[in-house]
Amino acid sequence: MNMNYALLLIAVPLAVAFLQPLFGMISKKFTKWVTFLTLAFNFVYSLCLLNYVMTNGPQIAVIGNWRPPFGINLYLSALSLFLATIIYFVGTVVSFYFIGIKDKPIDDKLSLVMLLVVGAAGAIVMTGDLFNMFVFIEILSIGTAILIASRDKGLSYKGALKYMIFGSIGSSMLLFAIGFTYGTLGTLNLAEIALRFHEINPTLASFIVLMFTGGVFVEAELFPFNMWVPDSYEGASPHINAILSGIVSTAGIYAIMRVFMTVFGINIGDRIVIYGKLNFNAILITIGVITTAIGELSALTQKNIKKILAFSSMAQMGVIAFAIGIGNQIALTGGIFHLFNHAISKALLFLVAAMIIRNIGSADIDDMEGFGRHNKFLAIIFAIGAFGIIGIPFFNGFWSKMYIIDGAVMRSTPWTYFALSFILGAALIEAFYYFRIIYKMFNDKKITAKNRIHPFAYISVALLAIVVLTVGIYPSLFSNILNHASAGIFDRVQYITTVLGMGVLR
Repeated sequence: MNMNYALLLIAVPLAVAFLQPLFGMISKKFTKWVTFLTLAFNFVYSLCLLNYVMTNGPQIAVIGNWRPPFGINLYLSALSLFLATIIYFVGTVVSFYFIGIKDKPIDDKLSLVMLLVVGAAGAIVMTGDLFNMFVFIEILSIGTAILIASRDKGLSYKGALKYMIFGSIGSSMLLFAIGFTYGTLGTLNLAEIALRFHEINPTLASFIVLMFTGGVFVEAELFPFNMWVPDSYEGASPHINAILSGIVSTAGIYAIMRVFMTVFGINIGDRIVIYGKLNFNAILITIGVITTAIGELSALTQKNIKKILAFSSMAQMGVIAFAIGIGNQIALTGGIFHLFNHAISKALLFLVAAMIIRNIGSADIDDMEGFGRHNKFLAIIFAIGAFGIIGIPFFNGFWSKMYIIDGAVMRSTPWTYFALSFILGAALIEAFYYFRIIYKMFNDKKITAKNRIHPFAYISVALLAIVVLTVGIYPSLFSNILNHASAGIFDRVQYITTVLGMGVLR
């Protein structure tokens, strides 16, 4: 298989995006179908590539026949293609749901931006070049701000402005990190940086690490760069929130895993210098715990279902950051698995929330009392998504959380046990507010429907619910992929030799 054709995963969405205004002259509905078919193609093709690398090992796609480090390459591994497949799958489902939404004059523009956002997220998880990662993060950020503002209301503008402010701060910090890295090493290729990062002065290396932290924590929804989350999620349309939680945050978490653990090599035994020596794993665990605690406690106090799901998304990113900080392969396997489960379950919850809001005309959970009596199917589907996020046994989130707990116990340090107790306590809070919503839905109260729901919406959420249940019952379906994905993060030698060649380490 010619791996250079993997460039189609980036080129096709970008090319089709810029043709969308022309397609819009035919029909707004046509642009929606084009978006769906484009992302469906990316999903199927990425799945084929994932199957190939699982058999033949990591591969690279070279742009313009210029071998790295002089040229730009894509790194195609079990991790990058697994996450790309998740991104394209969620994008495909959301775009199918989008077809059923009543046409608006700006639908061709929204279809264009959706393609740019999903395409950029896929590019982030595959690129082997630090500057290209920055470029695609910028495309992702700008596109996300446009999607948030597309609801065309005061709250959506406020949310988009907040996201742009935090995104601008993050972009500036990321650019500083890239500039100092290039100025010191003279390269932006991730594999060559990984090979030569030890050449950088420890103090400067610490500064680069911290600047990169700020750059990617915005998209990953991690404290303290996640203050944009509640207003942005509340202001955006719920189906757009499915993209924010299932696609944007996935790309941000990948950047943390790949750059910090493979490129910088900051794992259990490494240190960075800031007023003495600090263990970066302990810092990431702390950030994960703080993010989770803030997210769950904030969700507990909310009445707006979009804000509840937004804070819940923030909390799940904290759990994944905690897993990365644990630093062993079991915890990281759980973190990658949980990233998949979160993307599917939260996309399901946001789409169901969109359908409920449209049906009853309110996002207040008090107004949803009795909705389960009116529409049992949607209430049950919501419960399935909630059980997946909570981690009820035989639902998908249960297995990923068990991996993370197992990894934390294996690390066996007092600080890890202390942090794990906070994570488990936050999980109880999470269970409480989700069960509160489910209880309200199945209350014996009459409710009046105001709007009809399109059949495409039902198909979209049913498909996601099937995935949640299938993974919950058969978690072993992904065990081989997850093990390869987590192992590849730690194997810096494999990453470097795959990209630069076998002789480079001699």
